[in-house]
Amino acid sequence: ARIKSLETELSLSNKMVIDQRKTVSDLTRRYEKEKELSSRQAKQISGLERQVNDMINNHRSSIDAMQKALHEARVKNEELQRMVDDSMAARASMDKSSGGGALDSKKLKEAETRYAELQNKMQTVSDEKKMIVQQCGRLEAKVQSLMSALGEAMARAGMAIPAQELERMMNAEGEGDTNKGF
Repeated sequence: ARIKSLETELSLSNKMVIDQRKTVSDLTRRYEKEKELSSRQAKQISGLERQVNDMINNHRSSIDAMQKALHEARVKNEELQRMVDDSMAARASMDKSSGGGALDSKKLKEAETRYAELQNKMQTVSDEKKMIVQQCGRLEAKVQSLMSALGEAMARAGMAIPAQELERMMNAEGEGDTNKGF
């Protein structure tokens, strides 16, 4: 009976050892899986961080380009205004040269040439300004699209940020006057 009891005890001990080995093996497998998952998530988060940083940098450079284009448009506008004034002066000079008394054909010719040159230059500057304004529109659309993409990327990463906070973050280093004063 004593031997039988010892055999039963030994058998139970063996079973316990086998169960413990299985538990350790299961835990090891689960740990490896979690480690792999964690590593994958870390890579995803790191990738998203890079993506978000790229978007923020892209957004800032788009805003800088937009501000530069707006400044150029203002400069062109001022140039255009000066030309309009010069053109009116040239026109007045033409009228003066051709009107009343003896006709000064040399002065009239000079005034006509100056007026024609100014008209051509004004058209060129006006076309350039139009292109700059279109470029501003495209840049603005790009900035909006980047904001949306950034919001989506952050939401996917579980980092949803309120729209106003996102706007504040984006403008933190790219602040300036973006009013379209032209």
